[in-house]
Amino acid sequence: IVVYCNRDTATTRLAKKGFSRSEAIKRMRAQMPISEKKKHADLLIDNNKGVKNTESQVKQIFQGLSST
Repeated sequence: IVVYCNRDTATTRLAKKGFSRSEAIKRMRAQMPISEKKKHADLLIDNNKGVKNTESQVKQIFQGLSST
């Protein structure tokens, strides 16, 4: 499962945790690109649209995995 968000969202969230913009970008560049992570994932969670939307996606995935 890969949980992803766009670069602006990630940068904003890291800034709220005390990281500077340059530190946030440096961290993101040190990781495998999201596009590559998505290629290897069986399931994706789009974390761009807020907590309720993310929770809904998690519940759907959980239900799908529980029924198999």
